[in-house]
Amino acid sequence: LRLEKTKKPIFKRWYFWVALIIVLGAVGAGMGEDKESVEKVATTTAGEVKSGGAEEKSKAAEEEAPKDYKIGDTAEIKNHNVSAVNVERKTSGNYDTAKDGHEFVVVNVKIENGGEKNISYNPISFKLKTSSGNIVDQALTIVDSDTALSSGELAAGGTVEGTVSFEVPAGDQDLELIYSPNPFTDDSVIIKLQ
Repeated sequence: LRLEKTKKPIFKRWYFWVALIIVLGAVGAGMGEDKESVEKVATTTAGEVKSGGAEEKSKAAEEEAPKDYKIGDTAEIKNHNVSAVNVERKTSGNYDTAKDGHEFVVVNVKIENGGEKNISYNPISFKLKTSSGNIVDQALTIVDSDTALSSGELAAGGTVEGTVSFEVPAGDQDLELIYSPNPFTDDSVIIKLQ
């Protein structure tokens, strides 16, 4: 009679269990480190978000707060850098005269593309607010026909300069130029002209 040795399954051998314990220990240690690093990252990220959130809120508050621009200042809005270079008051031009008690306010404006994509510009983006709160569109006049701002596009870094004219009550000193480059949004900047 011959006795055959039967092979034991691998999980019944002692070295299998020793190897399994070593592997599980290593995996557990690795997971513990990962858990700690995950917790550290989560804590750091939460701290950064908290501090970053405060910084972002203060920046947003600064951006929302209206800035007081005046003649010579450059106002920035959506890659449009706009400034009122100078202002002239005229009661008449070569072929044009203001209504009685009114005068033309001719504002020399400069627009620069501060972004990387082309932007459009148009003189109808400008309006004028009088001291009585009346917001007026450009005057239909040829008083500034030689220098009038036209419409077009500016490439990145490009600039254009020209005049926009408004008819207002004579002597009104509290005038504000309003520039809104996009007619479909409320985004605008105000430049005080006194």
